[in-house]
Amino acid sequence: KFIKIAKTAESSAKMATALDKLEAISLKKLEYSVYKYSSFSSTYVPTNIQENKIADQSSRWSSETNNPPQYLILKLSKPAIVKSITFGKYEKTHVCNLKKFKVFGGLEEENMVELLDT
Repeated sequence: KFIKIAKTAESSAKMATALDKLEAISLKKLEYSVYKYSSFSSTYVPTNIQENKIADQSSRWSSETNNPPQYLILKLSKPAIVKSITFGKYEKTHVCNLKKFKVFGGLEEENMVELLDT
């Protein structure tokens, strides 16, 4: 199962024109690495998120604690305009499945802004 999140376009004509131009560009999977993380539990290391194995319940990241903050910082291989984010989840209901999250973005780690709050 996957969750797809997309930011809606703002109403300004300038933004709409930019988005129209982006529609002509084909979407592709972005290259990224796990840059930082809050913690991890046992064998559920952060790099597991890069594997697409929805039938394998060990193919996930799980933090060491359920207390905030729990986070991953992903670093794109190059700057990009991200139009959607797809999260893979274990195919069955599981306590570790993502329920609520925020997405931040920016060119520098110290200067990220909130882009999405579910």
